[in-house]
Amino acid sequence: KFNVHEQVLVKATLLNVNQSDVTYSWSCTSGNLDLSNRNNLNRDASALELVIANDALVKNSLFEITFTVQSKITGLVGTSSIEFRSNGPPSLGTCSSSPESGTALTTSFTLSCQDWSDEDIPLSFTFHTNKGHYLSQLSKTQSLSFFETALSANADGSASTLTGQVTDSFGASSY
Repeated sequence: KFNVHEQVLVKATLLNVNQSDVTYSWSCTSGNLDLSNRNNLNRDASALELVIANDALVKNSLFEITFTVQSKITGLVGTSSIEFRSNGPPSLGTCSSSPESGTALTTSFTLSCQDWSDEDIPLSFTFHTNKGHYLSQLSKTQSLSFFETALSANADGSASTLTGQVTDSFGASSY
């Protein structure tokens, strides 16, 4: 299983064959990945290594990749295929804060995430707050779906936004 945001490398090895005596190619026989689209690949599909680009895979899908080799001398054809599944992030859940507002360093906030679904368990949870234009981690990654904390004030006086991150066992995350 591969995360859709990571590249995938598929290698073929030709044994006891002079590479100049054969032609070879890759195809997606499941039909859900266009290998002729250069945006989907980090290398030419005519190489012995097929490198599928980051974000080229559709999440939660089954792929079949086939390597075909043909002898220029005899015309004989051989194929080999591999199937793999792409991963997707957890879905269908919500994260919330109780209370929804409060006073810096005084109010104790309980952040919680509920009803998340993913086949790749266990799920883990990390809680963040915004600091300007970036997220600042409030909790370590944990198996508990809630976290309690008081917040410091932002330097510019702006309100903080609290965010829950839910991650499956393959590392795919939702916020």
